Amino acid sequence: AAEGAVGSTGACAAAGADVGSGRGKLYWILNFPNKLQRANLDGSEVEDIVEGLSHPQALAIDDVRGKLYWSDSGNLADSLHRANLDGSDAEELQVEAPAAWGLAVDVAGEKLYWTELDAGRIRRSNLDGTEVEVILEGVLSEPSGLALDVAGGYIYWCDYGSGKIQRAPLRKPEAVQDIVTLAELARPTGLALDALGGKIYWADSGGFRVQRAGLDGGDVEDVVAAGVKDPHGIAVDAEGGQLFWTATGTVYEGKKQPSSAALSGGKIQRLRFRGPDGAGGGGSEATPAAPEEVVSTGRSRPVAVAVVGARSSGCAQVGARRLRVGDLVELTFGLGEADDAMRGPLRPREVGRISSDDKSDQPFMVSIGGQEWWYRADALQLRAAR
Repeated sequence: AAEGAVGSTGACAAAGADVGSGRGKLYWILNFPNKLQRANLDGSEVEDIVEGLSHPQALAIDDVRGKLYWSDSGNLADSLHRANLDGSDAEELQVEAPAAWGLAVDVAGEKLYWTELDAGRIRRSNLDGTEVEVILEGVLSEPSGLALDVAGGYIYWCDYGSGKIQRAPLRKPEAVQDIVTLAELARPTGLALDALGGKIYWADSGGFRVQRAGLDGGDVEDVVAAGVKDPHGIAVDAEGGQLFWTATGTVYEGKKQPSSAALSGGKIQRLRFRGPDGAGGGGSEATPAAPEEVVSTGRSRPVAVAVVGARSSGCAQVGARRLRVGDLVELTFGLGEADDAMRGPLRPREVGRISSDDKSDQPFMVSIGGQEWWYRADALQLRAAR
């Protein structure tokens, strides 16, 4: 293969998944009836993919292995589940996860993270639910939405109880940082991350709006300032330049107050971002356009949403190609003590994200934990396409 070209290695080869039929799809959880559905990104061709659930709450996608993960609250226990993107081969993971309101997949590290709202903690496991470990507890109120920036070295979450957006270093999770603590932030629920665009997004179900900020919590701004009836789930299709969120239709009597008796109907809404020239399809850092409804769910309450963009690479598109900015890569072997690359932060078998490509003989700058260094193409193996 040519220099800088890669095959379907790493996570893709191990998975053996074909996510071709799952690309360009929107996935969501419904309460009443309790099931999972999906559709095209414009809301067409809605289909049920998993039915007969108890009370599903959180949703996450591994678009490299072609897997869908969700939490479900039953009469006897709360559990985590997974299936293929078309809903086939559904299985329950052997782990109890009480009130898991947030789920996130570390594709490269092969880990599943979740929040437990009632227990006030964050845990993780292998993708099959084994080797469960506590990441953080004792300092959280009611953690809800969850997102990962593995290359940047941070885990992000909403705290529904304290009205905060928080983060912590993955390597030192006890070092919790309050990054958004606005007085008017009422009930933050869903959280989504666009690491390449440098933005975090959240749904404020008590403030009836969708907001965003920089990854450090700076430059907070309204994406949709008002009128969103009880937004819960949120998802970013960064390459497609669009943001999705669920609105359950609940109308509250006031901030942090009980809901009114009437429901006006659930929906999933979309906002497309405009580039500097005013055209659609800009990155998520671009100027938001007007929101639009893509799916109406009637009396059913959509509480979580996830997206696999039409441009999402997944395993089916990896093929043999040059590594590119945004890919998750693994350092595959030691380069020798005299090699400049070994002075960088990435060590053999560690995973980082390519942040720059200058097309030189050592072209790829890889970022991990906030540090960066240049590496040769033959020292890197693709773990997950951007």
